[in-house]
Amino acid sequence: MDTQVKFSQHSQLKRFGQLEGPVAGFFTAQNAALWDALLSFQTEQGISGDFLEIGVYKGRSALLSALHLRESERFHLIDGSHFLEEAEAHLAQVLAQRGRYTQKMSYEITHEDLQETRHLCRWVHIDGEHTGRAVWNDLEICEQVLANDGILILDDFFNPMYPQLTEAAFSFLGQNKYKLSMFLCGWNKAYLARPLFALHYRSFVQQFLAAEMHLRDVHDFMLAKTATLDEAGAFGICYRFVDRDYYGLDSNPDFIPCY
Repeated sequence: MDTQVKFSQHSQLKRFGQLEGPVAGFFTAQNAALWDALLSFQTEQGISGDFLEIGVYKGRSALLSALHLRESERFHLIDGSHFLEEAEAHLAQVLAQRGRYTQKMSYEITHEDLQETRHLCRWVHIDGEHTGRAVWNDLEICEQVLANDGILILDDFFNPMYPQLTEAAFSFLGQNKYKLSMFLCGWNKAYLARPLFALHYRSFVQQFLAAEMHLRDVHDFMLAKTATLDEAGAFGICYRFVDRDYYGLDSNPDFIPCY
């Protein structure tokens, strides 16, 4: 079977489009397609584990994630606002008994709040309170429940409204470089993984992600790797400004320095 068919057969984007209408939020179509591609890759690779989202709002991004959840997996959703009840209602038809809801501010979260986690998490999304203190706490807690082959996503990374968030993230990564590695960033999100498995996600980005985005009818994007691995391991994804899917070094855009 063609690799592209393998990945795309796991897509839940069409169903997400059918269900997302009444769910307000800031989760864009571009990010939905990107998440769907990464989650489809996890499915094809046989990666399993629970899901965790800190900062749920009304459940829009959680809805896309939940559609990829297996019957044996659970979804842990934590939010300190009254919107959590709305999110639970929106997600009920998809999650049923697999949802676990905790109403708590992110900077107050402790390991005890995740005691019901039966497995380590393969998919973690942090969109909690945006103070440096909260971001550090979220990253610290989530790093400890992240599976060896999981993905940890940090929202509002490089968002100029929240410079403290990006500063806290780089500080945490600098002190934990043997635990987490960024393999992709863009559209206000950072994508982190264990350093060893980040190689596999980076390879997926290089070989397949552009085609996967086109298959999901997202064409206004470009994947950039403008520095060697000695400087940075992450790809960037941004809106297209030259007619190419991949952009390498400024001195030679055809060269994608991944290895």
